[in-house]
Amino acid sequence: MGGALLILEGFIAKIITGLDDTLTHTPIIASITKKRLGKIVFLIGMFFSILTLILIAILFADFLAIFPYKNLIAAGLLFLIALYIYLDRFVYRKKERYLKRKEKEAKGKIRIIELFTLGYITFFATGIDDAVVYSSLLLKSLSHQLIIASGIILAALFEFIIIFNFSKLVNKIKYKEIITIIGLVILAILVGFQII
Repeated sequence: MGGALLILEGFIAKIITGLDDTLTHTPIIASITKKRLGKIVFLIGMFFSILTLILIAILFADFLAIFPYKNLIAAGLLFLIALYIYLDRFVYRKKERYLKRKEKEAKGKIRIIELFTLGYITFFATGIDDAVVYSSLLLKSLSHQLIIASGIILAALFEFIIIFNFSKLVNKIKYKEIITIIGLVILAILVGFQII
């Protein structure tokens, strides 16, 4: 029963800390990806990012809470994601129609790497503050840390399902790229000034 409570502890912590991130991630994935495969690759990148954050929280549980400038690092990453969406939507995609078939295939392979990387960075930028919460939960023995981490991962997978399904609805919204870019810039400013 103790194990189940530890899993629940990790699950609830991730749901509470990740609710705002889920609202951020859904329009991002809708703006960047149109196809099912692209969404899956993006979410796989996010999954590897949560594993990284959990590992950081375990290894640096004491240090992470006092880590300086984490808000500025997160804000900088959010600005970079906004810039990426802008360039992808308003610069690169306009040139796509002029590419030859082989160039498109090569671009498709590069696009998968880009989506994975962007999913990883997106989750890391919005989740670095959550790692502080995880670190406070993970000041326990290694076996307890792994059980709590499994609860965090289960909650992340639950959030990914929500993001995947709601991104289909968000895809139908007009000017979603512009809305997403503005939202990311505002979020970056709020994170940078530690308002949220």
